[in-house]
Amino acid sequence: YNNKTKIYISFGRVLTKERPWFYTSLAMACYGDSSDRAELASFYKKLGYPKIATNLIFRLKGLASYTKKIKLAKMVIKKIFS
Repeated sequence: YNNKTKIYISFGRVLTKERPWFYTSLAMACYGDSSDRAELASFYKKLGYPKIATNLIFRLKGLASYTKKIKLAKMVIKKIFS
């Protein structure tokens, strides 16, 4: 994210075209800081998405991290034993 509005809006448009709202919000929950999450929530609110739902997804950060670790562990175990 950048403080320049044009870059931010362009990036947001790309996000909504390439990835659905849920996946983008979940990625931001895992990798973004609090100011980035607030900006993304306000951006989606302008697009008509409910802010409360976006914030709920941000709270799923722990679940997403845990799922990612399980998937990685399964890949490593599969590589070792194949």
